[in-house]
Amino acid sequence: MALAGFPHQADAAAFWDQLDLSYRLHHVEKVIIFDHQDCGAYASLIDPQLSKNPDREEQVHQDYLNRAYLAIKKRYPQLNVELYFLKLDREVKSILPTNEIQKIAEKLKINYGDAQH
Repeated sequence: MALAGFPHQADAAAFWDQLDLSYRLHHVEKVIIFDHQDCGAYASLIDPQLSKNPDREEQVHQDYLNRAYLAIKKRYPQLNVELYFLKLDREVKSILPTNEIQKIAEKLKINYGDAQH
């Protein structure tokens, strides 16, 4: 949610500042993002009843995770990005970027190559 600027736009700026610092100082190669079921932030931003419909809830999380994936790839096309959705039953579900998002990310990688951010 921080990438979406929720609850404050400053949260998105803080995320990018921290990622940039980690990239420059520690040469990180991977970003891992976890979303979780029954998230109060999603409920307050999207729909208080979101968790009542598990299929819709998971789809909303997938959509936001895909947006996060693309946003990171636009700035850091060389980074690996892993996306996960944590369910209340302790299942950890890997979320793969949609084909459309993957194609855009691949174009970014080709356009930018391994250039440093």
